[in-house]
Amino acid sequence: MKNIPLESKIQSDILKWLKSRPNTFTYKHEPVPAGIPDIHHIENGISFYFEVKRTAKDKPREIQKLRIKQLKKAGAVAKVVRSLREVKDIIYKNV
Repeated sequence: MKNIPLESKIQSDILKWLKSRPNTFTYKHEPVPAGIPDIHHIENGISFYFEVKRTAKDKPREIQKLRIKQLKKAGAVAKVVRSLREVKDIIYKNV
């Protein structure tokens, strides 16, 4: 896949931008429990969870879909993202 950054690079760019925002808390955690999205970010009392995938062909696993559904039901913003631009759009729409 030419010119598409690795998933780890996308995650790194997202984390760097999120951590630069004032009065927020952001971290990348190990997948425990299984299926929890890669990145958790809290801003203005809103919890955001981002499952990072590289391309549109890369789909979340069933356990990831379940966790995203559970997080949404609990009131969090939980999304599958493929770029920093998507994350920015989601943050700006919700804060």
